[in-house]
Amino acid sequence: MSDSVVLEGIDSSLPTPLYHQVYLVLKKKIMDGDFPYDTVLPGEKDLCKSLGVSRITVTRALTELANDGYVARFRGRGTVVRHRVQSPVVRADFDGLLENLMEMGVKTQIELLRVETVKPSRAVAEALECSEDDTCQFAIRRRLIENEPFSYLHTYIPDDIASSFSPEDLEKKPILQLLTEAGSPPHRARQIITAVEAEGEVAAALDLPAGAAVLRITRIIKTKDGRPIEYIIAYYRPDRYEYEMKLNKLKTTHSGY
Repeated sequence: MSDSVVLEGIDSSLPTPLYHQVYLVLKKKIMDGDFPYDTVLPGEKDLCKSLGVSRITVTRALTELANDGYVARFRGRGTVVRHRVQSPVVRADFDGLLENLMEMGVKTQIELLRVETVKPSRAVAEALECSEDDTCQFAIRRRLIENEPFSYLHTYIPDDIASSFSPEDLEKKPILQLLTEAGSPPHRARQIITAVEAEGEVAAALDLPAGAAVLRITRIIKTKDGRPIEYIIAYYRPDRYEYEMKLNKLKTTHSGY
């Protein structure tokens, strides 16, 4: 392990047992990536010296880390990190939905897997408030953060709007930006969030086992005058995407509910 990693935070005056303090210090270094996956931790003697504790204390802390799956202990090799630091989590909130979506589009990488002109199904036509005889652009995309997949998207846009941008544009710019440049700036959105099991292409695209839980979001985006300009069905890895809502108590003129 690199000698540049500083171990500190042990205080014998605290009521927390020393072994647990050592556990917390090492766990934090592991979680922060200072001790990466498959790294061999410093030996027990070195840990004793750098932390100023006994070998019994260090041994118990390492045993607890092993019990919790952060490390594995091997005779002759030492203590090896078995925790992988996850990709950063993308966060969104209800209050700034469209701003969140635009920021997400800028900060993440996009893979355009498929794009074509199709006639909408009944459900898509209802969402876009168009006829099933009309045409729309259908695109399948995957978003990544630090080269790790976190969303898989099916997007439908009315063809008269989508015809103003190319597949190359879809790979380079967020769709909300393209809609704005096409003269149909997004103004409001309605979405439904639920949990489903990832199957088939969704599981494969998100690098998940079949049956794993994912967040499914259906979203309709409209212009200021109320025209639907995008219908999207999105699947998100719950370990890489969080959605926050702020709830306030309703003002009432009486006590009770």
